[in-house]
Amino acid sequence: MHLGTQDKVSARHASWIAYLQQFTFVIKHKAGALNKIADALSRHQTLLTEMPGFDRLCDLYATDPYFSHVVQKLQEGVQSEFTWVDGFLFHGNQLCVPEGSLRLKIIQELHNVGHVGRDRTLQLVVASYFWPSLCKDVNKFVERCRFVTWLRAKRPMWACICSYLSQPSLGQM
Repeated sequence: MHLGTQDKVSARHASWIAYLQQFTFVIKHKAGALNKIADALSRHQTLLTEMPGFDRLCDLYATDPYFSHVVQKLQEGVQSEFTWVDGFLFHGNQLCVPEGSLRLKIIQELHNVGHVGRDRTLQLVVASYFWPSLCKDVNKFVERCRFVTWLRAKRPMWACICSYLSQPSLGQM
């Protein structure tokens, strides 16, 4: 195994290596296109598994105003960009999230990692999740973020300083 052949490892890695050596296993790569659940869910495993209500996600598709129609079409056998995988609904590789507080929690967790702006938050959410009002919900959340609002208020001052510093002085012209 590759882990056992490394010359220098941190104390944390050493403890994990010792723990893993008690198991017999073979690691096999499975492409994301063939392993949709792992691809979408493992990216934010702690985010989803620790959220209250995630275990009921499968039940909420039938009552969701948007996804209930998708579910009905899938049950009728209509071809779609949506698929069922182990009770979860996917749009391509994106996990479909029915209406509810889970949507806000996903946006909040991904945005609050570094209070990244609207575009980066949207990019992080869209990478793994899908719902019809996703863009609107991300925009609304980022607009109301106190830190981002504070940063925007400070930005004009920095923009003036940066534009002043980037302008060539009269002696350089």
